Amino acid sequence: MESIMGRQAVLVIFGLVLASAVAYGQNPKYLENLERLINKAHAPGENNAEEAEDFEADDLLIDWAIDCVGRAFARGEARELSGCLTKKPRVYLSVEAGGKKADNYGTSQLKFILDQIFREVKTQSFRYDARDVERFNGIAMLTAEWTYVILDKDEEVTEHLQFTLEKDESAWRVFEIRSVSR
Repeated sequence: MESIMGRQAVLVIFGLVLASAVAYGQNPKYLENLERLINKAHAPGENNAEEAEDFEADDLLIDWAIDCVGRAFARGEARELSGCLTKKPRVYLSVEAGGKKADNYGTSQLKFILDQIFREVKTQSFRYDARDVERFNGIAMLTAEWTYVILDKDEEVTEHLQFTLEKDESAWRVFEIRSVSR
């Protein structure tokens, strides 16, 4: 039994390290948080407050969700959002790109709309600072800067997007993408 649990722990740690390598390019703090959590897991003699551990675990989960969104926008791949969108039936979307009406959309509609937008624009950069995450009552908010070129106009646009996340039973997930440039 211990052997199986040990293998599972090694696989989980390996998976986290692999994911952190991908996420490191977007957020160097992500790797620091991961290292702290791994070190705590291997130091059973240290008894830190449960709240502090939960807070750090939440930081890691928020970083993962933000990195997921960042990769989707940076690569122009709407399907990459699948794992980081809310499980609720609707997600609020308000972006200048694509000229769509600000509204609540189903997750499949949202992916379709973003896929259309990503075909019309080419992302130049998608920047955010994970240290700027604001949290309160199970909600997290972060503002990112999305710079893209509208392909048919050859015009560069910078939009500031606010992502609002909520915590569900297993992760933090995006339920609102709002342009704060409007």
